[in-house]
Amino acid sequence: MNSIVIVRSGGEIGIKSRPVRREYEILLLKLIRGALRDEEIPFSRIWRDAGRVFILTPDAQRAARLASRIFGVASTSPGAVTDASMGAIIDAGKRLAAGMVQGTFAVRCRRTGNHPYSSQDVAARLGEAILGLGAPLKVDLTDPDQEVSVEIRSDLAMVYSEVYAGPDGYPIGTQDSALGVVDETADSLIASWCIMKRGSPVTALSVEQEGRDMGPVVDNLVTLSKWLPSRGLNCLQATAPAGLREDEFRTFSLKVADAAAATLGLGMTVSGMVPADLDALGSMSRDAETSLLFPLIAMDSACMRKWASLIGLDLNRSARYGSRLNDGSIAASAVSASLKGIRRFTVSRGRISPKT
Repeated sequence: MNSIVIVRSGGEIGIKSRPVRREYEILLLKLIRGALRDEEIPFSRIWRDAGRVFILTPDAQRAARLASRIFGVASTSPGAVTDASMGAIIDAGKRLAAGMVQGTFAVRCRRTGNHPYSSQDVAARLGEAILGLGAPLKVDLTDPDQEVSVEIRSDLAMVYSEVYAGPDGYPIGTQDSALGVVDETADSLIASWCIMKRGSPVTALSVEQEGRDMGPVVDNLVTLSKWLPSRGLNCLQATAPAGLREDEFRTFSLKVADAAAATLGLGMTVSGMVPADLDALGSMSRDAETSLLFPLIAMDSACMRKWASLIGLDLNRSARYGSRLNDGSIAASAVSASLKGIRRFTVSRGRISPKT
């Protein structure tokens, strides 16, 4: 039996106008195809159809997990593909259900095209066949322990039981580029990830200082790069003067990032910190050369934990900012000196490569 991956494009793509939606879906398909090739996951065909991308591949599990880490993807499902005859669908569903554990189950069916049966017919017939396998299973359509899903499109039927959540949002490259401050904290990583989720390519800037452990910073850069399987993460590393207090170091990092973004022609600088108050926000924004973005400024703890879990962070074990951001006084000469010594490198597939 052949295997397939169903990739569902993000809901935010779906509400765009038809021309924009088509543009975004084409780009999403290209990003998925590139990621599959980069990871050497074989596939015989990839195509898009009405808010979906379909991948015929012998390694559906790996392909589904990879595609679920691409911005613009709402979710993915690895499954079996067969023709759209009732008999073939039931056979595929029974093979899938053979691995189900004791408990309750439901069969869900979605269908487009003309067929000699309804979606309800498929769900009822397949549910009956699964019960006939003799496993200790019961039907529960309200809150089942397990689900077998069937998606039928014209002459193809896909049967699956797993759904991998994706980040949703827009494909990378659909919005303007930004520069994000990435340090040892989960906050900085999530902030840049949120802007990437909006479709903006992000260059990450980290700041080293004598006595600071850069290991957790590198870990965050590697984690962020895994969400760019075909592109890799472009990075900058600056150096802060010795002797800065913690609050001064954070302010310095943002000012260097803003100056670096302006030098690179980027219009946005991203920070995971939260300004202390509106006066601090206004002062920093007036002095900045780019637009300062603070994605976490209104994010509640539930959303923070949701995104952290999807990214692969454990907030209980991750470094966090201990204070809010104030607009401190940093000498322009210190920022200028740091810019001159910036080092460029890329992080791709867990490897760091210096740029020449």
